[in-house]
Amino acid sequence: MIQRALQTPAARRALVLELVGGHALHSQEELRLALRRMGVRVAQATLSRDIRDLGLGKAGGRYVVPEPAGIAAATEPPSHAEDVLSRTLAEHLVSVEAAGPVIVLKTAPGKAHATAVEIDRARWKGLLGTVAGDDTIIGIARSPLAARAMCDRVKGLIR
Repeated sequence: MIQRALQTPAARRALVLELVGGHALHSQEELRLALRRMGVRVAQATLSRDIRDLGLGKAGGRYVVPEPAGIAAATEPPSHAEDVLSRTLAEHLVSVEAAGPVIVLKTAPGKAHATAVEIDRARWKGLLGTVAGDDTIIGIARSPLAARAMCDRVKGLIR
C-alpha cells in the first residue's frame, strides 16, 4: 500500500474531494476516519483548513463539493454569495489590479483558493473564470473595460 500520509497537501485535498463526492460524510470526524482508512493521518486543524480552502459546504447535513463556476448554487441566492464574498475579500484581500482583460487579486498567504471559490459563487457577469494559486488569483474578464469595472466592484465590496 502507498503511504498516503507522505503525499502532498494537494493530493490529500484531492482525496477529500473524492471521499466527499462519493460518501455521505456528516462531520469532520467521519471525514477524518475515512481518510485514516485510506492511510492518511490528518490533524483536525489541517482537515478544517482543507474543508474551508476547498469550499466544501453542507447540504442535508452532509458535506458537499462546491458546484463549478457558472452553475447556479442550489441553496445559495446570489445576494448571499455577494455578502460572503464581501466578508472574504475584507478579510483576505491585499490588492487588486486590472491589466487588460485580466484581474490580479493578491491575498494573504494560503487564502487565494477560498477567495476564488467565493468570487466564482458570486457569478459575476463578464467574468469568464478564475485561477488561484497560494496568494494570487487571476480572473479573466470579457474585456479590459469589464476588468476595470470588476476591480472597482471588488474595491467597493471591501469598504
